[in-house]
Amino acid sequence: MSPRAPDPRTVGSILRTYRRERGLTQEALGAAAGFDRTYIGMIERGERKPTLHAVALILDVLAVSWTRMGVALEEAIPPERP
Repeated sequence: MSPRAPDPRTVGSILRTYRRERGLTQEALGAAAGFDRTYIGMIERGERKPTLHAVALILDVLAVSWTRMGVALEEAIPPERP
């Protein structure tokens, strides 16, 4: 079984949840991670597929581990049907 790439909307939704938990605006997150607010918004809406580097920068600002992100993705992605 090959790993499936998560849908950009799923990644964005999870990142939005973490951002809101921290009480940050898109503008504040973008500034801290080195991105424009509009890019953060596009990621959160699933309109842009962020690179791993971009996700790493965002997770660092949000103080979220890759493990926590991975668990959230696993929970959000339905299992494959045989």
